[in-house]
Amino acid sequence: MAGGFVGRVATGAGLWAAGDLSCQLLVPKISDTAAEPYDWQRTARQAFFGGIFMSTVGPVFYGGIEKLMSGSAVQNAVGKVAADQLLFAPVLLSSLFYSMARLEGESHQVGEERVTSTLFSALKMNWTVWPAVQALNLTMVPLAHRLTVVNAVCI
Repeated sequence: MAGGFVGRVATGAGLWAAGDLSCQLLVPKISDTAAEPYDWQRTARQAFFGGIFMSTVGPVFYGGIEKLMSGSAVQNAVGKVAADQLLFAPVLLSSLFYSMARLEGESHQVGEERVTSTLFSALKMNWTVWPAVQALNLTMVPLAHRLTVVNAVCI
């Protein structure tokens, strides 16, 4: 993400807020009750996570794998996608589930339970979409814009 630290944080927060907004407004709810009111606090929590965690940890990770990977173009692409999906995705999702629980006022134990009860199913769903996205992103998009692509696809 271009624009320095403040630009990364603002862009990440805005894109994560947009993702939550679209999720709450566009994804049909499976419920017997009437439509639930919009949850602004949930959007704020998502924006906080996207701005603070993803916009600070993401560039470090993507910059790190860029420096560490070597070999042919194919080896480089496979290594980057494997690192993203086998190292970064579990850390990101665990951090997301735990952080959301804590930001909702839940205890440490509830945060841990949320991670253990949802991580594997979330990773399985993640692995149906993200390897292809990241294969293109990590090989064709300049490093400075990769996190923006990730955040935009999350919407």
